[in-house]
Amino acid sequence: MNKTIGILMPGDMGHGCGKAFIDNDFKVVSCLNGRSDRTRKLSHAAGIIDLKTIENVIKSADIILSILPPESALKQSKICLLYTSPSPRD
Repeated sequence: MNKTIGILMPGDMGHGCGKAFIDNDFKVVSCLNGRSDRTRKLSHAAGIIDLKTIENVIKSADIILSILPPESALKQSKICLLYTSPSPRD
């Protein structure tokens, strides 16, 4: 069974990566809340599933990719830390 890939911030680069994963039989999920209409359209066209919250993405994904501009990395990592545990997933 193929893994579920979570993509944080699936904008210009992320939606293209998501499409490539989907084309290779992976399930791709993201949180589109607060994202622009353009990003939502790109993500939907790529086949990325909107799970509504970052928490849902983190809990459902086997692999999480954070494809974003460097200036957004620290803020995004702090948000992700709110939903992760120190123990490995089963």
